[in-house]
Amino acid sequence: MVMLTAFLLLGFVSPTSAATTTGGITGRISGAAGVDGRLATVNVYPADSPNGSFGAFPADDGTYALEHLSAGAYKIEFASGASGGLTQWYGGGTSFETAKSITVAGGATVSGINVLLAKGASLDGNITLPAGMDPSGIDLRLYDAVSESALEAQGGAGLSSNGTDVHEFYMAGLPAGSYKLLISGGNSGAQDQWYGGAGTIKSAKTLTLTTGQDLEGIDATLTRGGTISGTVSLAPRSDLPGSDVSQVSVYAYNAAGAAPDKWALSLRSAEVQPDGTYTLVGLQTGSYKLKFNSSNYEFHAVEQWYKGKDGFASANSVTATTGNDTPAVNVIMTQMAAVSGKVTVPKGADATKVSVYMQSTASSNPSTYWATPLADGSYTVSGVDPGSYLVGFSDSADHILFQYWGGSYSPDKARVVVVGPSQSVTGISPTLIKAGAIRGKITAAPGTDLRGTLNIYQDDAAKTWQGRVMTNADGTYYFPYLKAGRYKLDFRVGGNASYWYKAGTSFASATPVAVLDAQETSGLDFFLPAPKPLPLASAPIPRVAGLPTVGQRLTATPGVWQPSPVTLTYRWQRNGSTIAGATGASYTLAKADIGKTITVTVTGAKSGFASASRTSAATKPITAPKVLTTAPTPRIGGTPVTGRRLTAIVGTWRPSGVGFRYQWSRSGKPVTGATGASYLLTKTDIGKTIRVTVTGSKTGYYSLSRTSGQTKSIARSK
Repeated sequence: MVMLTAFLLLGFVSPTSAATTTGGITGRISGAAGVDGRLATVNVYPADSPNGSFGAFPADDGTYALEHLSAGAYKIEFASGASGGLTQWYGGGTSFETAKSITVAGGATVSGINVLLAKGASLDGNITLPAGMDPSGIDLRLYDAVSESALEAQGGAGLSSNGTDVHEFYMAGLPAGSYKLLISGGNSGAQDQWYGGAGTIKSAKTLTLTTGQDLEGIDATLTRGGTISGTVSLAPRSDLPGSDVSQVSVYAYNAAGAAPDKWALSLRSAEVQPDGTYTLVGLQTGSYKLKFNSSNYEFHAVEQWYKGKDGFASANSVTATTGNDTPAVNVIMTQMAAVSGKVTVPKGADATKVSVYMQSTASSNPSTYWATPLADGSYTVSGVDPGSYLVGFSDSADHILFQYWGGSYSPDKARVVVVGPSQSVTGISPTLIKAGAIRGKITAAPGTDLRGTLNIYQDDAAKTWQGRVMTNADGTYYFPYLKAGRYKLDFRVGGNASYWYKAGTSFASATPVAVLDAQETSGLDFFLPAPKPLPLASAPIPRVAGLPTVGQRLTATPGVWQPSPVTLTYRWQRNGSTIAGATGASYTLAKADIGKTITVTVTGAKSGFASASRTSAATKPITAPKVLTTAPTPRIGGTPVTGRRLTAIVGTWRPSGVGFRYQWSRSGKPVTGATGASYLLTKTDIGKTIRVTVTGSKTGYYSLSRTSGQTKSIARSK
């Protein structure tokens, strides 16, 4: 089958790449009688977001394919478009929230996602226009009769052109409901009209539609509106080039209404033509106030209301009457204020690399303007609102010192430039100075990271910060933006260690550096001493756990060392003397320890920190283990025949609490794995004798082993 190429809608792109295996969704759109599913649109959304979509148009047979979908869950909208059907979501939902999700696996295509579009209601009628009027400017739009809000989803409709003054319109795919129809004259010259001949939505006739209903005979006759026309020109200014008046728009507001705010919609608007003429069309009989302005920031004329007034309240009203023109409503717009001058740059510098900026001193909503000088240094900042400004000049390309008008380097000492309405302020002509520079290198012991930040301060009581520069990997640095003066330099590594120039330990003890305009001061080198390691934040004294008896294992408990991780090593001592080889976290007591005390020293080490050692408290003197008072020879119970189980009978050992280990032997040789209290005789034991060795152990006592007598030769079971 033939599929049209999928298209992207703003806001969502299926997250695919050449290395990603993508999947898809396919299906067919069909429609009820009177619905052409081929004119619908298929939109797919991530199941967790209704914002943005990735979609496709159906092919001629109604099939569609959504391709290049990453693995995930999606929701599908079948938008009616011009099909005449009702928009619906997959699964029968009427919105994103109620739609059913479809899961797409990587590399897989989900097929059979079909839909039958139900027929929507429709409106059909004829609009009669004044003789000779172009129907292309007419727009029809539905509004909800209750909320009185425009139904954007249903959109609008235009008129068909048939060579007469009667033009048909058709709106389809409408949900059941109550509507009001606005017939907008737009730029055709016709007056706006609500269906039923009303002038407002409240008095408009309500159109009630049932599901799938075709409502015909929605006819209306429009009236040619009044017009207001005139010309727009600019008052000439010798210091400024003229602006293009075609960038101006004219807005008409109801003179009897409230003053419009910045975002208020006008009743009618028109664009000024290149020859300066404009015409507002489709006006109802009434009085209007006209505003002339441009949204193009490069148009440097003052917004104004008709007759040069400065606002809606004081503007002159203009009367329009149905079917008539009110001509000669002309305005001369005044160009905005301008600030100009000539920048003198150091020899070899390029004036076109200088930036001129003006910053309003107003604390609320300050305005900012920019300009770039010509090659001879001349500049003009146009379109400036009235007010007080600081004018600054900078050029990083040629290392020219930033300065304000008046030669100051700080705003609190800058000369303020006051600009009046439409005033031309001239002579703002500074002489710029090339900055002084400093250069040097940071050196240190091999392996030291020399990357850090050099902070530069004026050598004054306020310790005025002048800037910073990052050092290169080899430790070199260069800062070319200093005015003449004395400075102190502070090099910081990682924001921690601070090194002041010439071995100073603080701002007060640092050696100042002299800098001259347009000159470089070099050789400002630092040698960094090896940094003192930081102490560990936590280095607790260890504890020793275990019984102080020969044969027992003592364990070091080091505690929590910080900052983590800290590498720990151990060293055990006997009466304060190091025990050779005892370097683990535990130590098994030996005969040599009898009568001695044991301690452990834990040493913590971490890069960038000073190592620390902590020694535990001493144990009690180590004692020899006691001897078990009773350790009887075990006996073997059971029949010496294969398939039978022999059992070790250990007897009574003293004192109580003795634990036992077992090892069974066959004709004097240990049997591998035979270490339980019983032993199952096998064919391997035939003709052999069996013994068991029992080892008794108790904490604080020597372990003792006892071996039983041997059994008779093992016989084969019958």
